[in-house]
Amino acid sequence: MISFYTDILLLVLIALPAFTAAFIIIIPRFDMVAVRQISTVILILWLTLLLICGYFLQENLHKITYHLNTDLWLISNNALELSFGSIELILLLALWISLFSLFSLNKHLIEKNGLLFCALTMALLSLTTATILTTNVTISILVAHFNLIIFLFSLAHFGGTQKGRALFTSTIFFLCIDLSAIFILLLPINVWKNNEVILFAFLLIPALARLLIPFFSPFSRALFKNCPIENIILYISFIIPTGASLLFKFQIIAVKNQLLLELTPWISFLIYSSLFFSVFWTFLEKDPRQTGIDLLVFYNAIFIYSVFGLDSQNNLTLAASLIFSGILCAAFTILIGHLLHERQQNKPSSLLLNLFWQASLVLWMGFPGLGMGTSLWKALIHSFSSASSISIYTLSLWCTV
Repeated sequence: MISFYTDILLLVLIALPAFTAAFIIIIPRFDMVAVRQISTVILILWLTLLLICGYFLQENLHKITYHLNTDLWLISNNALELSFGSIELILLLALWISLFSLFSLNKHLIEKNGLLFCALTMALLSLTTATILTTNVTISILVAHFNLIIFLFSLAHFGGTQKGRALFTSTIFFLCIDLSAIFILLLPINVWKNNEVILFAFLLIPALARLLIPFFSPFSRALFKNCPIENIILYISFIIPTGASLLFKFQIIAVKNQLLLELTPWISFLIYSSLFFSVFWTFLEKDPRQTGIDLLVFYNAIFIYSVFGLDSQNNLTLAASLIFSGILCAAFTILIGHLLHERQQNKPSSLLLNLFWQASLVLWMGFPGLGMGTSLWKALIHSFSSASSISIYTLSLWCTV
């Protein structure tokens, strides 16, 4: 009986924001205060349902399966199979906290952007939840692609000017890599056996491009240059958890096919390159809002290696806590950076605001029990105690302290 109610709740987590997005469009355009209040109430209700699912999480995984007649283009007969475990709970909690901070701390921005922004936000919440909960990798990539298209549309509609070329190139880039990943998943087994490592390396690109978007995808820095704070928070809230969810699903494929050791040189090069460029751009940034994105990419690189360097379920949960801490720290840093950026344009910054900015940067440091240090030191201890960990992962963690 508990499993039945949990299965229904998983469907409600996906359907509730989608129905809210449709309902918001019907509201009269002049009543934006009511729209924001309704969206906030739905977010609180959504969190309540999520916590109820977490309370019922007695085993490691709950599943709900819904069959569709799509055998021609899907690998398995289960077209829709939702699973909810500790990793999904951590990703969805991080999503909610960063998104709710936008609705609670920046009320004027929500009301200023109008009905379309709230509707797009609810649609993104529904699609991101579906991507995280869906176990079928093919469907996850499809839903993640539509999720990204909606985000790029919001960036084009509410973002700054002169982004047409960057938006067009990014759309074509993500369309190509997502369709290529789906095509790779549909290849016959005999093709996979002859080219496992190369095919899986290309399969990782959709997840890596979402987690390392400022350095991995073309013209992405132009997308975030002078970007409104609400669009940056949407990226932190939706695109990062989506990429992390895809990476966890790909890790299961890598473990099943015993590809972790063969992928080590490729991932090592990517990690060190991302660490170098994130640190490089952090020192050159003039906009404090961009600093939060660069620091998030730095820790996303460590998160990527933690997923493939540690293959036990306990350590995967620890890797999820790394991305959880990174999303929260990034959201806080970007919100404070936005206030600092606005204050610098109008008048000198106050002492209290500068102290908050310095505190937001301290949260990124590897101090034990503080900010990112809470997860980093646990990962460091586990890396020493785990026989399957790789030395480069330990070195990457030491670079942050």
